[in-house]
Amino acid sequence: MASPALWQKYQGWFGALAAREKLIVASAVVGGILFLGYSYAIEPPLLRAQIAKRSLLTVPAETMVLQAQTTQLSTQAQDPDAPLRAEMARVEAEYAEQSQRFGVVERSLLPPAEMSQLLDQLLKRSRGLELLSLRSLPAVSVLQDSAGKSDGKTPAAGASAPAAGANEPAGQLYRHGIELRLAGNYLDLLHYLEQLERAAPNLIWGRLDLKSDTYPRSVITVTLHTLSMELSWLSL
Repeated sequence: MASPALWQKYQGWFGALAAREKLIVASAVVGGILFLGYSYAIEPPLLRAQIAKRSLLTVPAETMVLQAQTTQLSTQAQDPDAPLRAEMARVEAEYAEQSQRFGVVERSLLPPAEMSQLLDQLLKRSRGLELLSLRSLPAVSVLQDSAGKSDGKTPAAGASAPAAGANEPAGQLYRHGIELRLAGNYLDLLHYLEQLERAAPNLIWGRLDLKSDTYPRSVITVTLHTLSMELSWLSL
């Protein structure tokens, strides 16, 4: 504590000041007292309150994350095979849709069992033609054939596509084929092919090879295909 003499000295110094100077000095003293009071008594509790408030704001977000993790773990514990079953259901739905599409395509084409009958009927109407050979080609899965082409592998000349096996899954679409060799006059052969195209517009035409024999005789080799969901071969 200041001594009485020092205090009297300050009083004398303060009393000698002008009124304006006294106001400035008094304001500075009061401001300093308020600043010290705020710094040591008020500011620390406010800072602690702000820190506590920020901590409380992060609690709900962390709680939501924990709840989501708990829900996920609970679902997996109750039904761990749910994703697998959902995938199986999706595949089965796609399979059913694909089978339905195959059925629509099959109904629009000539049945394999009727192809040889049609060829024979048309041949009987063409008296000037001679049947040299008629043979069925192995049934080939359309999916397997498409996969082979997408691999860029071209079969060797004269080689046929791999035949469909008994172990292949059901519900596939198969390509059945016939190779027909006829001999006769060129115009008669052309007329036969035109009749065949009109009688079975949905036949899939394959290789067509025309060779000249002893004039006016020519030999034609034509490969015809149809599609079916049945694996059984054409009956000739």
